[in-house]
Amino acid sequence: MEEKVWKKVNSRACGIIRSCLTLDLIYDVMNETLTKRLWEILNNKYLTKNIENQLHLKKIFYQFKMNRGVSIREHVNNFTKLLSDMANVDIMVDDEDNAMLLLCSLSEDDYGTFVLTMINGRTIVSYKA
Repeated sequence: MEEKVWKKVNSRACGIIRSCLTLDLIYDVMNETLTKRLWEILNNKYLTKNIENQLHLKKIFYQFKMNRGVSIREHVNNFTKLLSDMANVDIMVDDEDNAMLLLCSLSEDDYGTFVLTMINGRTIVSYKA
């Protein structure tokens, strides 16, 4: 392949990879111009199975909370992504703990009754005086 064509393909590939990254990840690779090196940096930083990555993901997992203004769909997508990231570094959490953490991560103001209903398995009626 011609060098001019290669540079164009490489530049586009870097751009596509960066367009898929969140802002906090882009900063790690924003000055990298080689696709192979960009991929290696991301792979080494986020997909290696070292203890630091595992502990970091566990911290995020156990502190996971719903942010104000985030839709329930987006919140569940973020949770699913976190579970996928954890699985990539060999952290497995059983389904019951996943469900409980997801329920506990929901906003108490908006989803409190729903969470209690799911945990207790029955409808809870609240009366306002």
